[in-house]
Amino acid sequence: MTATPRRTLDTRALIAAVDRKRKRHGLSWRQAMTQITGSYSAGLKTRMEAGQPISGDMAGAILIWLGATDMKPYLLPFTKNRFRVISGGAADHTRGQGQAG
Repeated sequence: MTATPRRTLDTRALIAAVDRKRKRHGLSWRQAMTQITGSYSAGLKTRMEAGQPISGDMAGAILIWLGATDMKPYLLPFTKNRFRVISGGAADHTRGQGQAG
């Protein structure tokens, strides 16, 4: 059996996709993020634009809002110098420590 390569979420690509869809639909950032999360968080948008990690739950909510059926466009090869997303409600802010969730 071939091992699946480890990947990390490309939050910059994900927020760019949100930006494209919100523009197509004439939505403000506040409106788009409220549709995705139920509330507006400027901090979430800022973290994603900086390439910082988000929770697996948040990534899932964004992918659902985008109507994405394939995560591959939003994945990067895992490197020790990248933040990584773990499952559940918290992002792992430890760089390159331990195993990917």
